[in-house]
Amino acid sequence: MQAGEYIKAMQQYDGYPRYGLDPQGRFTWYASPAMFEVRNNLQGKFEDIAVRLRDMEKAGIDAQVISGVAPGCEVFPVAMGVRLGRINNDFVARIVGDHPQSFYGLATLPLQDIEAALAEFDRAVALGLRGLMMFSNVQGKRVDLREFWPVYERAERLRAPIFLHPTVPENPTGYADYGMWGPVLGFGVDAETAALRMIMSGVFERFPNLRIVLGHLGETIPFFLRRIDFVYLRTPEALPGIKKRPSEYFLENFYVDTAGVFHEPALRCAYDTLDHRRILFGTDYPLEDSSKGKAFIENSGIPEGDKNRIYGGNALELLNV
Repeated sequence: MQAGEYIKAMQQYDGYPRYGLDPQGRFTWYASPAMFEVRNNLQGKFEDIAVRLRDMEKAGIDAQVISGVAPGCEVFPVAMGVRLGRINNDFVARIVGDHPQSFYGLATLPLQDIEAALAEFDRAVALGLRGLMMFSNVQGKRVDLREFWPVYERAERLRAPIFLHPTVPENPTGYADYGMWGPVLGFGVDAETAALRMIMSGVFERFPNLRIVLGHLGETIPFFLRRIDFVYLRTPEALPGIKKRPSEYFLENFYVDTAGVFHEPALRCAYDTLDHRRILFGTDYPLEDSSKGKAFIENSGIPEGDKNRIYGGNALELLNV
């Protein structure tokens, strides 16, 4: 969720990504000249908390976890990214402070400057934000790189979960045609790759209490859970940074949310694969309809007790509420 000041800054930016109007006058996110997503009906939902509260009431949603949305502040020049991170986190913190029963907030950090990111992380936690939203690559850099490990150390120490959110793929060339760079394929591939690289590089061996949330029922990892162990079982010397199967780290350090999939077999795969305390209710609002997300869980075959945990109990525990 972004303030008007954040959106205005991206509309005035000369490079990419940026917000602008397409030839039909529609509010649009331009990831590049060839990759763009029309968000014509979303600007008011980004900026106006009253709209969000009305939509929550209509859908029967008591509380939301709110954060920034792609593109994040880490994709801009350093000074601009630091400024946008502060704008975003101040805006989220103000909403949480004004409506403490309705919202919990996640910070966004200018990860193109690690020292500035760590300072902003501390500031955001002091403002009352309960975790971090980190995108699946930082200006094309993979998030398993050692330069980002101080952020993981800080998150572990603060008991602050990280939502590893998809963004434009590190190398989007193969996804640019047919709009496949976004939710159709590219986003999920980039987030899945980021998660697996974190596991296989030893991030969770070094930070065993770090907690990561993946959207969209785990970005296909539950489906491929045993397959991700192939290298470890066949050529363990290729993975010197880990002492367990990759699947074990996934089951011990990751949570998944239910946003944006709405496919019962996919939900069942995640439910049958993970500890039921590690599944979180998500809707992808305002990019998706919260009512649709709630109906998806309500109409599923999941037992009522686990539905209640998914709806809120698991998230409250994760956020240390």
